[in-house]
Amino acid sequence: MITILYARCSDARMEPALYAHRLARIPQSMQAQVRRYRKWQDAQACLAGKILLQNGLESLTNDADALSRICYNEFGRPFMPGSSLDFNISHAGVYVVCALGGSQRVGIDLECVRPVDIELFRNQVSLHDWNLICAAPDKTNAFYEYWTRREAVAKADGRGLGVPFSGMAASGGAVCLDGETWHLQNVPFASGYACHLAASQPGPFRLINATVAFWMDAP
Repeated sequence: MITILYARCSDARMEPALYAHRLARIPQSMQAQVRRYRKWQDAQACLAGKILLQNGLESLTNDADALSRICYNEFGRPFMPGSSLDFNISHAGVYVVCALGGSQRVGIDLECVRPVDIELFRNQVSLHDWNLICAAPDKTNAFYEYWTRREAVAKADGRGLGVPFSGMAASGGAVCLDGETWHLQNVPFASGYACHLAASQPGPFRLINATVAFWMDAP
């Protein structure tokens, strides 16, 4: 069972004391990642993702220091050495999501649906998917449905920009990429958002609203 935690976090700025308390809970290296953001909305979303991950890892492993054991592969994808537990984070607009996959690889992508010139992405889309997007009654929604599928697979794969996107058809329930199959599911979310989950195995997920826990955990 895949667990997806989400929080609405960036439509209001945290009180300084709570923000400092939250920041102090994560490892120094991750604090530095949060501080690199110039806008408070982005920094707060980054911090929220780390806290959701920390809560999820602690719940699944009973290890309060699990976050400090995270390492990164050559493409910058985080993982826990010696553990089959996989995870992935995404944020857009006022929401942050964190997927935890147990013993399977996962990738999740959340996007805020906004007007976009899809022609700018023509060379990054397979011919099959491009034809489906262009034939859709609402091309913008169709594009974001495709895009979140593609990004979820890329994040599960772990290579980031090294994934051969133009040859990957991401319109079905499963995607084969370099001989590996990724199973795709739509994650129902708030109006105006598109979200997809990619996993190395088929199966259900549970979506948990962690907004209250995130905001109310005061010093």
